[in-house]
Amino acid sequence: VFFFNRTAEYYTPATDPAYREAQPMSLLIFEAMQEAVRRNCLYWNWGGTWLTQSGVYRFKSRWGTQDIPYRYHIEIHDPSILALTPAQLLKEYRYFYVAPFSAVGSTDVAA
Repeated sequence: VFFFNRTAEYYTPATDPAYREAQPMSLLIFEAMQEAVRRNCLYWNWGGTWLTQSGVYRFKSRWGTQDIPYRYHIEIHDPSILALTPAQLLKEYRYFYVAPFSAVGSTDVAA
């Protein structure tokens, strides 16, 4: 969780599948929310959830969330990047989001 400007930002959660049934994330989130209150945060930002992530959406909704539409704003500083294929982006910029695959060369992601 990141804390900034009276907002708690829920960031990159993960649970080992072997322990998912025990719901450890619920306790961690509850503790982080208590910390957010201690820090006088006004907002808890769950971040975006794609429509295809029904399990994630269901989990977040059980905390009394409010849906707010959002968009991604992408600024390309080097247009030559758009000539690359998704496979090239994945290879050259491992672990980084560079551009949506729909905006670049081919949509083939096989490396």
